[in-house]
Order: sequence, then C-alpha cells, then structure tokens
Amino acid sequence: MYEHNAALCFTVPVNATEETLSYLDWLRGRLAGDGIPETSWLADQTLEQVLAASEMIGGVLQHGHKVKLSKLSPAQTEEATDVGFSIYSEGADAVEEALDTIRKTSPANAVQAGALA
Repeated sequence: MYEHNAALCFTVPVNATEETLSYLDWLRGRLAGDGIPETSWLADQTLEQVLAASEMIGGVLQHGHKVKLSKLSPAQTEEATDVGFSIYSEGADAVEEALDTIRKTSPANAVQAGALA
C-alpha cells in the first residue's frame, strides 16, 4: 500500500514489509517535524532539493552518466535515491567527493568554459 503526497508529488510506501530505506525514514521524520537536528545541513534545504539531488547522484553513480532518471523503474529510482541520500546526508564534503568521482569517470573529453546562456 502506498500513500501519495500530492503537494510533494511522490509516493511513500506505508507498512512496507521490506527494510525501510534511509531516505524514507528521514522523509517521514521531516514531515512529522521530528528527528532532524537543527545543526544538520539537511535542515536548511527543501525536501525537493534533498530528494532531487539524492536521486541524481545515486542515479548517475549506479546507472552511469547517460542515465535517464525518468526511464528508471520505481524500484530503481528508490534504490538510486537511497544510495544518493546516503552520500548527500553526510554533508557537503561527501557530495563533493561523489561529484569528483562522477567527473573523473565521465566519458566527456573536453571542458566547456564560459556561460551556457
């Protein structure tokens, strides 16, 4: 059974029989207004920022640079988000390290400089 949160446009499993994913534990605590220390860098970010960045980081690390997140199955998306969240929740240094890993393994062979607009 799933509970849909229309305001946030995501589905949260309710009474899941499998081990609850860490990002879902955090999300439930955040929505309930408990469990997040004020010193946590996640507390200063919106739900959308945390979840989208987690999904992107996990998606690329698990499925490669050419991943199309919208084409992943719900199970793959949950797993990617949880992997990314495990990194993202560790703070800016962990995110920077993950981004360095992504950059180092990128198939791109040229650096583009300057404004993109």
